[in-house]
Amino acid sequence: MIFSDTFTYTKNFLPNPPRYYYDVLDAESALTYTSISIQKEPVNLVRIGEKLEDSRKLRIVFETYTDTVYLTEEVYSNTLKISFRIPKKEENLSNNNSLTEKNSTRYTVFIDPGHGGSDPGAIYGDIKEKDINLKVSLKLAEKLRNKGYIVYILRENDISLSLDDRVSFINKKINLDNVLLASSILISIHTNAAFSSDVRGIEVCYANDLSEGLVKTIVDIFNSNGFVVRRAIKGKFYVLSRVPIPSVIIEMGFITNDVDRSLLLNEDYQDKLIDKIIEAVEKYFEGGKNE
Repeated sequence: MIFSDTFTYTKNFLPNPPRYYYDVLDAESALTYTSISIQKEPVNLVRIGEKLEDSRKLRIVFETYTDTVYLTEEVYSNTLKISFRIPKKEENLSNNNSLTEKNSTRYTVFIDPGHGGSDPGAIYGDIKEKDINLKVSLKLAEKLRNKGYIVYILRENDISLSLDDRVSFINKKINLDNVLLASSILISIHTNAAFSSDVRGIEVCYANDLSEGLVKTIVDIFNSNGFVVRRAIKGKFYVLSRVPIPSVIIEMGFITNDVDRSLLLNEDYQDKLIDKIIEAVEKYFEGGKNE
């Protein structure tokens, strides 16, 4: 949960059905729906809504399949991360075939090819960022689909999309199928530029604590496979800060650097980069983000 400022909360548990609830003081929800179907053991459903008797509090309720779960919290300045895990001795409950099928999750990746149409992005001679972004994004989308992921790509050709268009597209998809909130990530593909031609390397950008795990996974994969990673940047990125899922911008390299530019235009390098992005996506989802 991400808040616009510091926050105060209390928590409690109620049986029949088992549910854990959090009351956050002076908070409001920006979501247009009040329930999220998780159906991934041990959490069945999340309900969100202001308490009628006290409009200053926002109540978030986690309905679980059992009252025997491990619950952990990580608190940051404006973010509360809550994780649920079944005790090992009870994990065999998931061997029931119908329950396993019910709780199976297909993960979703939103891919945003940066710029497009009348917005070329960075330019070097006749090389335009928007074209590199789109080419890599289309190949990334195809490979992810072949691996069984649900993929939404925000543009598949050279069209103009405003930042608000991008935010609206993602949030509408999540609103129509709110299970996406718990099983989705956003990867925005970009190409960098700098005044100095000496600056090179990959940068991974993010906007909030919710995305830190995804950022770390991507950076670790790149670093361990010989890529030049310049830095990870946390900032107020417009799209990333307005969608409720883990989100990153991958700046693949600097179009203004001779080495990076040569790599970015090389098909083999593009494929290697894409393969490592997919490896990071798989490792991230396997890491228990929906425990």
